[in-house]
Amino acid sequence: MKNKQNLYLLLILLVAFFMRLFRLTREDFWLDEMYVMIESTPHLPLHQLFNDLRTVELHPPLFYLCERLFLFLFGESEFTGRILPVIAGTASVWAMYLLGKEILNKNLGLIAAAFTCVNYYNLHYSREARGYIFAFLFTALSFVFLIRLIRKMRVRDSWYYSLFALLTMYSHYYGLIVIGAQFCVAFVMLCFPANRRAYLVRFLHSGLIIVIGYIPWIPFVLKMSSIPSFWTGAPTEDFIFTYFNGYFGNSGFLEIILVLLLIYYVMNVFRSEGQPLTELAGNSLQLSFIVFTVSLVMTYTIPYVRSILGVPMLWFRYTIVALPVLLVAVAYGAELISSAVMKGVVFWTFIGWSLVHICVTDGLYTRLHNPQDREMTAFMVSDPKDMHYPVIDEKDYNWHQSYYLDQFHYPGPVIHGSLSGVMESILNERSPGYRVDGFWLVSANSTQNPDSIFRPKNKVALDSSFSVAKEGRWFGAWARLYLSKRIFSKLTLTTDDFSESMVVDRGEKVVAIWGGEVTSNRVSLSQGDYTVHILAKGTPAKNVFPHVIVAVNHQRIGDYYVTDSLQDQELRFRQTGADTARVTIGFDNDLADEEKHQDRNLFLQRISFDKTLPH
Repeated sequence: MKNKQNLYLLLILLVAFFMRLFRLTREDFWLDEMYVMIESTPHLPLHQLFNDLRTVELHPPLFYLCERLFLFLFGESEFTGRILPVIAGTASVWAMYLLGKEILNKNLGLIAAAFTCVNYYNLHYSREARGYIFAFLFTALSFVFLIRLIRKMRVRDSWYYSLFALLTMYSHYYGLIVIGAQFCVAFVMLCFPANRRAYLVRFLHSGLIIVIGYIPWIPFVLKMSSIPSFWTGAPTEDFIFTYFNGYFGNSGFLEIILVLLLIYYVMNVFRSEGQPLTELAGNSLQLSFIVFTVSLVMTYTIPYVRSILGVPMLWFRYTIVALPVLLVAVAYGAELISSAVMKGVVFWTFIGWSLVHICVTDGLYTRLHNPQDREMTAFMVSDPKDMHYPVIDEKDYNWHQSYYLDQFHYPGPVIHGSLSGVMESILNERSPGYRVDGFWLVSANSTQNPDSIFRPKNKVALDSSFSVAKEGRWFGAWARLYLSKRIFSKLTLTTDDFSESMVVDRGEKVVAIWGGEVTSNRVSLSQGDYTVHILAKGTPAKNVFPHVIVAVNHQRIGDYYVTDSLQDQELRFRQTGADTARVTIGFDNDLADEEKHQDRNLFLQRISFDKTLPH
C-alpha cells in the first residue's frame, strides 16, 4: 500500500507538471508579466530593482530575485520567464500532499494533491510569470511545519517553520497576515499542550528568527503601508463568494460539490468525540478546524476592514495565500466520506469536471486570453522602413510594451504621456521632438475601435495632417502607422516594395517580370494629382520589346513599350477615395523565341509619384 501511494503521488506530480508546462508559450506575456520581465532582467542594476519594489511595484523581492537568476542562466523569453512558476506550481502540489499527510494521513495528502493539481487558480498562476504561486507554495509549507511544531515541538521543526514563514512573507505582503494568523493559532494552542514551557520556547525561538530575518525589509513595508491610495477599488460586501467561485474557475457545478464537502467537513468537526484539552493537538479534525478558521478569518478580515476604513488593499489574486487552507478543507471533507464507492464518485467527479472546465469551458490550451503584444510588435518591425517612427501607447500606463519592443530591437523612441496631450503636441509641433513624419499608435488590453479614442477636434486635425499607412488588429491589441501627408508629395517605390522573390541582380537590383504582372506592397499615398515616373527596361523577342501596362489600385493609368536601356516614362494619375496605393505593372505580349534563344522580359528599377501642386 505504501508503494502504491507513492506511485499515485508520482503520477499526480507528473500530471501536474505536464498541465503546467503544456503549450506554455502559446500566449504572449500580458501587461503584468512584461513588467516582471523588465524588472527582473539581469541588465537592470539591483539597486534599481529594489527602488522600484519600494515605489512602483510594491511587492516583496523573492520572486524577482529568483526570476533574475533564471533569466541570467537561461536567457530572456516567454519560456524562461514562466518555467520558474511551472516548477513552483508543481512543487506546490507536493506541498499540499505534505500538508494533508501532516494533518491526517497519506490518503488526505493524495486527495489534497490531486485537487490542487487540477485547481483552476493554482494552475493559472503556475503558468504566469508572476510571484503569486510562490506565495501559495510557501504558505502551504509554512502550515506543514506549523502543525509539526505544534504536535512535536522539535527544534528542527522550529527552524523549518521559521524558514518557510520568512519565504512566505518575502513572497507577498499578505504573507504577513498569514504568518500573523499562524502565531494567533499558536497562542490559542498555548492553553492546551502538556509541556507548555517547551511549546512556548519553540515558538519564541521561531518568532525571533522570523523578526530578525525580516528586519531588512521592514523599511519597505513601512513605505508601502504609508501610501495614500491604491489602484484597487473598495471591495463589495459579497466579495468572499466571488473569490471562492473564482478560485475554482467560476464553475457552478464545482461550487456545489465544494460547498457540500466543506459543510460535511464542518459537521464532522462538531460531532466528533471530545478529547482532553491537553490532547487537542492529536485530534486532526479539531486542530485543523482551529488552524483553518483563524487563518481564513484573519486573511480576509484584516484587508477588508482596512479597505473599508482606509486605503483599499483587498484584491482577488492577493488572497491566493488562503487557497491551500480551502483546498485541504475540501479534501478533508472528501476523505471523511465513509463509503468507498461514494468517495470515489465524488473524487473523480471533482477531478473530471475540473479538467473539462479547464480544457473545454475555459479553453486554457486552445483559446487566447492575453493580448497579442508579441504579434503586434512583429507587425511593427516587419518592414525596416517603418521601424524608426516613435511609438505612442493609447493608454500611457501600458509602457510595459517596451519589453517586446526591446526583444524585437525596435530602434524608434517611445513617447509617454496622455494620448490627448501627446496628439496635441504632435499636431501643433510644440517642440522639435514632436515634429515627426509619422508615428505608431498602439494599444493592448483593449478591443475598442481605434477611431473612438480621439477627441473630435484632434480627430479632424489628425485626418488633415496624417494618413493611416498600415493597420493591424489582433486579440486585444491593434497598431496603426500614421504618416504625415507632407511627405507624400514625393513617393518612390523600389525593389524593397515588391516581393523579395521577384528581385534579381543584373548589375543592380531590379524587379524581374518574366511574364504577366506583379503588384507592389501597399504604400501611403494621399489624394491628389500625380506624375508617375517609371524606370524600366526589357529584353526583346523577334525584335519586339515588352508592351508595359501600368495600373494603380486596379485603375489602368497607361501603357508603353520599353527599350533595352533604363528610360524614364511619365504617366498621369489621380488618387481619389483612398490614402494608400498598390501599383500593378506587367506586359501583355510575352514571347520566347527558342530558335534565337530570346525571351521577352521586363525589368523594373523604381516607380516615383510626384504630386502636382495646385496653382
